[in-house]
Amino acid sequence: MEKPVIITTNSYGVVISGTNSGDICEIYSMDGFLLSKTTADGNETSISCPQGINIVKIGNKSVKVVVK
Repeated sequence: MEKPVIITTNSYGVVISGTNSGDICEIYSMDGFLLSKTTADGNETSISCPQGINIVKIGNKSVKVVVK
């Protein structure tokens, strides 16, 4: 069974919990520009990104987030 991925935001960016080591985590702007790309190295990954609406992509799943 696939474990759930939980995405939260803070004033610095995005925190992604529930990832597996080796998962690719990408942050895109609303225009579709790649802002950040990292490989998860464990259960929790933090990625800094600009404030505003961003798209977080992990594997084949994407979600919009608001960073304040």
